[in-house]
Amino acid sequence: MESKIEQGIRKAFAVPEAATLGLHFVKSDATLGYGDKREVRVGETLTVEGRKPSVCVWGLHASPTFDAAANNRPADAVRLCLVWVGGEVDSDLSKFCGLQRHCLAMLTVDQTQQAFAVRAKYQPERDAVWDKYQPERDAVGAKYARERDAVWAKYDAELAAVWAKYQPELAAVEAK
Repeated sequence: MESKIEQGIRKAFAVPEAATLGLHFVKSDATLGYGDKREVRVGETLTVEGRKPSVCVWGLHASPTFDAAANNRPADAVRLCLVWVGGEVDSDLSKFCGLQRHCLAMLTVDQTQQAFAVRAKYQPERDAVWDKYQPERDAVGAKYARERDAVWAKYDAELAAVWAKYQPELAAVEAK
């Protein structure tokens, strides 16, 4: 089930119903890595052909969360993009890939650093909740989930504010 923000993004950007929303990092010059030097531009769709998408093997990748995208990015990928991935899609727990990836919005390097600062600000609190319930997580799953979700909601709201500050279309989505 999609959040209200995800639903708003879909509506504001006319995201195809079958497409999967995600986050993806690109290099500072907004080009792709791994030998593919194409430039990523807001409002444009990149495609690949010739093979079935396979995570970590072939396709245009993205991740469902900022943390997953940050953990999966190459070191030289320093700009955060909001994207949708379409066509046939393959996925694992932290990423997915398809034959199409459309860039909806892109932060500058400085703006992306602000997003990382938000992540760092909430990481100790998120870790504390995780550690607090580690021994008994199965027994108190619902209570753990409520506390975790409360911390993540603050984190997500502040991260969304970083996006909204620099992307007017996303600010409009947040206000609805």
